[in-house]
Amino acid sequence: MKKYLLLLLLIIPINIYALELNSKAYILYDENTNKVILEHNSNEKRSIASLTKMMSTIVAIENNPDLTKKVTITQEMLNTVPWDAAVIKLKAGDVLTMEDLIYATLLPSGADAVNSLAIATAGDLPSFVKLMNDKAKELGMNNTSFENPIGMDHENNYSTASDLYILLKYVLQNNTFKKMFETKDYTMSNGMQVSATAKTFGDQINIDTSRIIGDKTGFTDPAEFCLAFEFVSHDHLFYAVLLGAPVENFTDFKHLRDAVSIINYLDNEFDYYTLVKNNTLYKNIKVVDSTIDNYSIYNDKDLILLLNNYDQSKIRIEDNLPLEISYRNNKDEVIGYIKYYYEDDLIYERTVTLDEVIKPNLKNWIKIHIFELVVLVIIFILLLIIITYWIKRKK
Repeated sequence: MKKYLLLLLLIIPINIYALELNSKAYILYDENTNKVILEHNSNEKRSIASLTKMMSTIVAIENNPDLTKKVTITQEMLNTVPWDAAVIKLKAGDVLTMEDLIYATLLPSGADAVNSLAIATAGDLPSFVKLMNDKAKELGMNNTSFENPIGMDHENNYSTASDLYILLKYVLQNNTFKKMFETKDYTMSNGMQVSATAKTFGDQINIDTSRIIGDKTGFTDPAEFCLAFEFVSHDHLFYAVLLGAPVENFTDFKHLRDAVSIINYLDNEFDYYTLVKNNTLYKNIKVVDSTIDNYSIYNDKDLILLLNNYDQSKIRIEDNLPLEISYRNNKDEVIGYIKYYYEDDLIYERTVTLDEVIKPNLKNWIKIHIFELVVLVIIFILLLIIITYWIKRKK
């Protein structure tokens, strides 16, 4: 059913209680059709913990054309790291590449790695944070502010689920970031191995996170558990941001349970439904003064909806096609459009053009235009008489 199709996804509002999500704010977005399909408190400003590091790493990638450049870790870099931040235990004198530091930032979320990365990129933390805020402004993240590259709690370090979706969409368009974001395990040039925290935490409590393609986790006491991730369901790519999943203890990671619940919900409760089949008759238009009586317009695509509650009565199709056409209409001429709706959402619009020459029917044409023809003949005869009379007078 999926080949030769333009898959147009329309997902009707979901009853959020059916999912029983723990997160206090979230957004789920279908990238194939640019539709929000699930959200709750998505514009609420919140602490975002280490989801901050998605901005830190994209700024580093965009400002360091050579990620193989060596960085020597200094004590001054390490001294910028708060005592209660999660670290990978870098030591002064360690020599790593910029690429190593980005992996160490994204996968295990090392605060020592990201601050070292920031200082190596911009010279100091304030200059790097300015780059982060400039990028947020550029992307239209209007409810976001950064105070540090780590994501440590501060009144000026916050965002929303909606803004973080904007960031997630942007960073995953960068091939370097995307490759790193989707990596589960990495060995740095000094031999240190780092792993993605979602996979690590999932393994600890026996949660299968294999459907999560790429992710960034976050945690502080005020922010609670946070997660930004991507996955595929029904051949569509989805991005999701979860904020504020309760932290009862570190033996249950509710943000990961929410992620699995969302994936399972889409897998099990949604299915494809055919709205319109390709090459089926849409409408016949009357043709006048022609060798044919009707011009047939056919649907030009299979339109497929991915829904969790299909209601055929909610389909609506509108057009502005003419009541009739004739030989005066030319091949490839635009004669109107057709719009396909489900509920009040426009899911597809097509322009209709004539794909054949409309030939005139001489007999019918004469019959229909007999009065005009008689008038023309009379006018012609009168002109002929006048011309003849004028010529005779000249002689």
